[in-house]
Parts: sequence; C-alpha cells; structure tokens
Amino acid sequence: MGLNFMKKRIKKNDYIIIALAVLLTVSYYSIKYIRIFEKDTYYEEKVKASIIMNEAILAIKEERIKKGIPIDKTIDINETGIIGYEYSAMTTTLGSPEAKRTSINPSFAAVVLHMMKELGLKKGDYAAINLSGSFPGLNIAVLSAAQTLGLNPVVMSSAGASTYGANIPEFNYLHMEEILYNKKILSAKSIKNSLGGDRDIGFDMEEDIRSLLLKQFDQYGRSVLYESDLDKNISKRYEIYQEISKNKIKCFINVGGNLASIGNEEDWSNAGSGIILPGVNRLTVKSGLIGKFLSDGVPVINLLNIKKIAVDYDIPIDPFPMSQIGEDGIFYKYTYPRLFSWLLILLTTLTIIYYGRKVRTSYDR
Repeated sequence: MGLNFMKKRIKKNDYIIIALAVLLTVSYYSIKYIRIFEKDTYYEEKVKASIIMNEAILAIKEERIKKGIPIDKTIDINETGIIGYEYSAMTTTLGSPEAKRTSINPSFAAVVLHMMKELGLKKGDYAAINLSGSFPGLNIAVLSAAQTLGLNPVVMSSAGASTYGANIPEFNYLHMEEILYNKKILSAKSIKNSLGGDRDIGFDMEEDIRSLLLKQFDQYGRSVLYESDLDKNISKRYEIYQEISKNKIKCFINVGGNLASIGNEEDWSNAGSGIILPGVNRLTVKSGLIGKFLSDGVPVINLLNIKKIAVDYDIPIDPFPMSQIGEDGIFYKYTYPRLFSWLLILLTTLTIIYYGRKVRTSYDR
C-alpha cells in the first residue's frame, strides 16, 4: 500500500517536469523571436570594406568585358566577371565553384575585417599577407579590409589557380591586382610574385604558360620569387616580411592552399581555418609560414574551407542573387531581453528545488 502511494506521488510530481519542459521550449522560441537585431559595433567599417570590395569587383568585370573575355553565366551565376574557367593551362588544382561564388560576396571583406578586429589589429600595424590566384575574391576582401583599418600590408602572391579561380592566362590575378592598383581602388599590391603550383615554380604547368606568366611579371615590373626548394622558399618569404616590417608583423594572413603557407601536404589536415592562435594548433615550424609565424607568437588568419567560414560568420553559401551590402548577418548582432531570461532561470530553479523536495519527501516516507 505504501509503495503504491509513493509511486502515485512521484508520477504526479513528474507532471511538473513535463510542464517545465514545455515552458522552457516555448520560452526558447519566444526569446529567439523577440531578440533584438542591431548593427554590429564595427558596422560602419564593415560596410566601408565591403564597398571597396564591391567597387573592385565591378572594375574587374568592366575590364574583362573590354578585353572581350566572355562570362559564363552558368558558372558565374551573378555575372561578376571574377570567376575563371573550369580548366585552363594555368590551373593547378581542383576547386569548388560553390566555394568560389561564395568567396566573391563583398560581405567577405566584412568577415575579414571582423577577424582583424578580433585580433586587435589597428591602424599602422603590419600584416604579412600571402595570396593565391585560386581565390581572387578573398584576396580583394583581405586588401579591402586592411585598407579600411589603415594597416600596413606586406603582400606576396602566386599566379597559379585552382578551377574557377583566376586561371585565365590573359586575365589572371596579376592583371586584376594591377587594374585595382592603377585605378586607386586598392592602395596595396604584391611586392613579390611567384608562379605557384607544384613547388611554387609552376612545375605542373606547360613550359609555354610558365614563360607567359614570367613575361607578364616582367611587363608589370614585378619582383619574382623563384625557389623550388620549399624550405628555402618559406625562409625567403619570411625574411622579406620581417625585413620590410622591421620585425613588427602583428598578423599573418593566408588565402588558399599555397604550399609556402601551409607546408607539406601532410600538414594540411592540421592547418585549420579562420583565426588560429599561437599555442592551440598542431602545426610546427616546418609547416610553412603559418607554422613559422605561430611559433613566433603571431596569430594567423587562414582563409581556407570557405563554406565553413561563411557559416561561422553568418553569410550565405553560394548566394543568388548576391546579397546587398550591409544585409548579411556579419553586419549585425543579436541581444536578448535580460529580464525575461533571468525570470525564466529563476522560475526553472525554484521549480527544480520544489520538485526535488517533493521527491525526497516521498522517498523518505
């Protein structure tokens, strides 16, 4: 008799937990919908960086049309003019068209600026930057954000590109950078250029395309880094960064999968993406420029695995149509009604205490 009575009491009290679960579920969705949507702290700077990037993309499209290079609307669905071919003589690796289209959203300039702010970068700071022809949109995003914050970018870039990147021989990233610099849209350009690809000397390219790219470097008066030994290549780049900045590099930024940045292929799985802080990554000094700077205590922004970064910073993957500047989540932050949240926590705590006492009383009997 006593056992049955106790079971009935416990089952009756369980309704309290069921009611509480329902209340918490309803409250969760209520808070979600009554949260306050307001401009991010760095909204104005993010918009400015995105405007620069958008202007740059429009200038590239205009020049591409002038050169008579057609835009494939089935691949470049937003007709930006910055998406390359599926394959060309200077294509080095495979790439995702969705990732490339995601990366040319001007909101990515806001994403990079946000990362820079998270690392505490400010006007006058030196940033070592290594760019790749694989993601011309991200290259522009980095330079737009750096320009907005007034950083001192020390830039190097490689010409080789993955599929759908800047892989058009007569209109590659070198041409894009020159256009934007000459039009004074961007205030920085690469101080060193390499061929990229296998061994960073275009070893996987045909001889005629290597010759063409080297000729283009010469026409634009570019200083060429031609070093097939990976360790020496990394050391030379590192020395140049430190020499120009007088050993004052505050951040290293990498775009794409350049071997000089990431090191040997077996290290790629350890590289991570987005912000990488010293001491929390398995990369070593031998793992390219990323590992070298991390070992010096310098934080890294690694723009690789673009879809993940897009999700992390609340911008759309493969957008169509392209977002308007200031529209994506990266420009905003959410705040929640504190009083409602605290009342909910208090109610939950009191209910659990009450329920706990009832259960203990039942068992004690």
